[in-house]
Amino acid sequence: MVWNGSNPASLQNAGLAREAAQAAGVEIISVDIQDLRRLDGAFADLSKSGAQAIFLVEDLQFFLQRKRICELATATRLPAICPAHDYADAGCLMAYGVKLVDMFRQSASYVDRILKGARPADLPIGPPTRFELVINAGTARAIGVTIPQSVLIRADKIIE
Repeated sequence: MVWNGSNPASLQNAGLAREAAQAAGVEIISVDIQDLRRLDGAFADLSKSGAQAIFLVEDLQFFLQRKRICELATATRLPAICPAHDYADAGCLMAYGVKLVDMFRQSASYVDRILKGARPADLPIGPPTRFELVINAGTARAIGVTIPQSVLIRADKIIE
């Protein structure tokens, strides 16, 4: 698990990932990257440590470096799952996360309602309802991973 301990949201999400892994009986190798200059070394260490896959916890600085992160993940030949569609576009093997376009539409709806006089405190806030799974088939071939057909048919998008 690659995460940024200086980001409170990343810290919370890393904790949730640890809980889920523990419940599933999966051992986590935790890599806290607060300084992007550590990226190369951290991914090399993951490869040497016996890691079998990479789970990237969302963080703005990771998003801004997504192409480099995906290159490093591919170089390790470790399958990586990332938090958003844009990572799969950049070369991450799989991305699973909220469908951002829908979140933006929902935000626009809130703005519209507020401009028409609704009190922000009266508007319901709920969790995202639409998620998407994106698979980068080119990355799968590059790292020698075969994606099962049962997963491919569930994907919202497959990048060749």
